[in-house]
Amino acid sequence: MLINSRNLFTSLFLVFSLGCASTVKDVSSTIQGKKSNAEVTNLTLLPIGFPDDSALLDVMHECIMLEKVRSSAMSSSSKFNLAIKNQIINEPIDINGFNLKIDFIDVIPHRWRFPSVRPSSTATFTLTINKNGKAIGSTEQSISSGVSFGACDRLEKISIAAGRYAVRWASTQI
Repeated sequence: MLINSRNLFTSLFLVFSLGCASTVKDVSSTIQGKKSNAEVTNLTLLPIGFPDDSALLDVMHECIMLEKVRSSAMSSSSKFNLAIKNQIINEPIDINGFNLKIDFIDVIPHRWRFPSVRPSSTATFTLTINKNGKAIGSTEQSISSGVSFGACDRLEKISIAAGRYAVRWASTQI
């Protein structure tokens, strides 16, 4: 009798779990900034700015923040019908078309909040989008993370979120 009840329980569990799995909706189309059949817009990602504080520059290089922002923006661009081109630092800036400038204005690698047990990190950045050399929109955003134990892990998560946010915001401005 015990074996039959286990088989019955296992069968019911599989039926309900498979039934629930088949009802998952595809929400990727509702997340996009534009319709999926819209034309792809070219966007140039200008070199990312960072505060000149020497301690923060060490953090930037150790935690590969700028690379994470760039790669996150590039990987998120297709969701929002954007084709992103990275602007090389030493090249002259092409002002034709759409340009996106990301400037980190404040980065706090360790910040203690009461009653937390571990520190958090916060980064504040500005986004400016230009069309043919003229600013058509700008915003400022702060992102915090307290999930990871190390400062670099937190700052890299913030950088990935900043790249995604920048692309999503830019898609609404174009």
